[in-house]
Amino acid sequence: MSTASSFQRVSRAVKPTNTPSTARVVACLGALFLYAPFGTVLAETYPAFAVAGAVITIVIASLPDTLTWRVIPHGVTHSLVGSAIIGALVAAPTWWIGANITVYAGGAVVTPVAAAQYGFTVGAVAAYGHVLGDFLTGTDVRLVWPIAGYEVSVDVPSLLDPRNNDGINLIGTLALLTVIIGLASSGVTAAMIP
Repeated sequence: MSTASSFQRVSRAVKPTNTPSTARVVACLGALFLYAPFGTVLAETYPAFAVAGAVITIVIASLPDTLTWRVIPHGVTHSLVGSAIIGALVAAPTWWIGANITVYAGGAVVTPVAAAQYGFTVGAVAAYGHVLGDFLTGTDVRLVWPIAGYEVSVDVPSLLDPRNNDGINLIGTLALLTVIIGLASSGVTAAMIP
């Protein structure tokens, strides 16, 4: 029986998985994470549109990868511009629905422009959620392409793995999250106080 070195065991344990099923799960989770605030606000007044938006988000979540493999370079689809393009692709059918099917929301008829705005928002949020999910799981993305063309990523699963660097990355990550949450909560509190 051969024994692997500590470094080899750790490198096998934190090796990223790029299987299609993992990519789909990360895409859906990232998209739903970004959709959640929008969907929550929408659910207070228009619950049916909030549910429809969640379904559209799940369906659209893997579209950046699908387009990358078939049509457009990875740097374009995994950016703000790519998210806007995907938002426009979703806005087109929602505009058509608003123009050809009478949809009521809160006692009023939904106009084609309002339907297109809704579709664009849901599509762009879902696509950028996918991009952020890839960014946080070690897939290089160009978040602000074409402003900056460099590829970046953070491999959070590797950072959180206590077997990696004997837990030093875990401690640093938890400290960083504590600072970020503290700053975010103080900003929210300051915004809420009149």
